[in-house]
Amino acid sequence: MKKKAVILLLVICFLLLKPASLFAGGGAERRRGGEPPPPAARALTLQERYDVLAAPGIIMLPINGISAVSSEVIQQIERELLIRLIDDGRLRPVRMQTWLLSTFETRANNPFIIMNDIRAERYALPLQLIARPFVFRNGRHYFFVFSIYSLAAHYPITIFRKFSSLDMIDDMIASSVEEMHIRLPHIAAGGRRRVVIEDFRLDFYRLVTHPTGEFDFLTTPFIERDGITFRDGDDFFSHVMGYILETTGLFQVLRLGDFREFSNTIISPAANLADYRLQGRVQISDFECVLHINLIEVRTGAQLISLQYPLLSYSFDAVWDAYRQLSVQIIEKIFDSEAFNIVPALTAARRNFFSNNMFIGYNKLENYVLGRGLYVIYTGPQFRKENSIGSRRTFYILSDNRITVFENTEGRQIWNLLSK
Repeated sequence: MKKKAVILLLVICFLLLKPASLFAGGGAERRRGGEPPPPAARALTLQERYDVLAAPGIIMLPINGISAVSSEVIQQIERELLIRLIDDGRLRPVRMQTWLLSTFETRANNPFIIMNDIRAERYALPLQLIARPFVFRNGRHYFFVFSIYSLAAHYPITIFRKFSSLDMIDDMIASSVEEMHIRLPHIAAGGRRRVVIEDFRLDFYRLVTHPTGEFDFLTTPFIERDGITFRDGDDFFSHVMGYILETTGLFQVLRLGDFREFSNTIISPAANLADYRLQGRVQISDFECVLHINLIEVRTGAQLISLQYPLLSYSFDAVWDAYRQLSVQIIEKIFDSEAFNIVPALTAARRNFFSNNMFIGYNKLENYVLGRGLYVIYTGPQFRKENSIGSRRTFYILSDNRITVFENTEGRQIWNLLSK
C-alpha cells in the first residue's frame, strides 16, 4: 500500500552560500567630508532567496553519471544547476528522494504510475515537473543530458550539451535552463509517436591473439580506452539514441532508466502509455564497437525491426553518426514516406546546429529527419545560436513532397513569400 506522508520541500544544505556584500570594498571607504557611507543592504543568502521563492515546484532527482565522471564534477554540475534554478526564479527545485524511496520501496510497474501518484498527492507547493540530470564523458569531452518530465503529460523534453572544460559549466547550465523555459510550453504537444527506451546492455570484450595467428574475443568486466574506463551500467548510448529521435520532432521519448530506483519497466499493451519500446545492446572491444537496436510495437508485442551497426571506434562522434543513420531506418519502418524528409547534408565548420531550440549536431549535419512543414536551422558556438544575423548561418527548410533548403537572405525572402 502506498504510504501517505507530509513532505518537506527544502533545498539541500550543502548548496547554501555565505552572505556576500552587494558592494565590493564598501566597508573601508568613506564619503567626502569624512562622513561614513550609509549602511549597504545585506545580500540575501541562497537559502533566503529560496525561502521566498514563489514558483511551481520541480522535483530534482539525483544526478546520474557514468563511472568515468568524478564525484567532484557531478557535484559541481548539480550545485550549479540548483543555484541557477533558484536565481532564475521561475521554478522551485525540491527534493523528494526519501519519500520516493519509502513510498515505492516495492517498485511501481512503470514511471507513469509514479508521476500519477505524485500528482494525486496534495501539497502546499504545486508540483508540475520532475527532472533527471545525467553526465557522461567520452574522449576529451563531457556531455550533459537534462530530462524534464511533465507530471501531467508524462513524456519529457530533453536538453543536451557538450563541453570540453569544467570552466564552461556555468555557461552550459545557464543555456540549459534558458532552453528549458523556451521549450516547456510545448512539452505536451501531440501528434508524435511515443517511445519508451530501456537501458542499453553493455558487453565488454578483450581481443586475444593466439600463437597460431587466430584470434578470439573474450568477455571482460570493463574496458579502457583513451584513459576512460567503461563498466557495467555506464550506458550513455540509450541517452544519445533517445535524444536523436526527439530532435526530429516525430517522437516523444521516455527513458525508463531515469526512474530505476523506484520503478520497473512493465508497460501493459492495454494501458495506451506508449506506442513503441526500444531495446539496445552495445558490444565494446578494445577498438571496435557494435550497436544493436530492437524496436517493438507495444500494442502487439511484435518486433518491427532489428538493426546492427558495426563501428571501428566508439568515440562520441562515431556513435552519434551511427544512431542518426539508425534513426532513419526506424523512421522509414514506422512512418509513411510522405510524412518525412531527410535534410541534405549541411556544413558549418566548428559550429553547432540548432533547430526547434534544440542542439541537433556539430560541424556537419547528416541524416537529420524532419516531418512535413517549415523549419529553421541555425548555427552557433558552444551552447547558443548567434543572436546577430550577420554572424550566423541560417538554413530555411521547406519539407513537403520534397525537401528544399534556402540560406540566409534568400531563405528569409522565400519564408516571407510562403506566409503570404
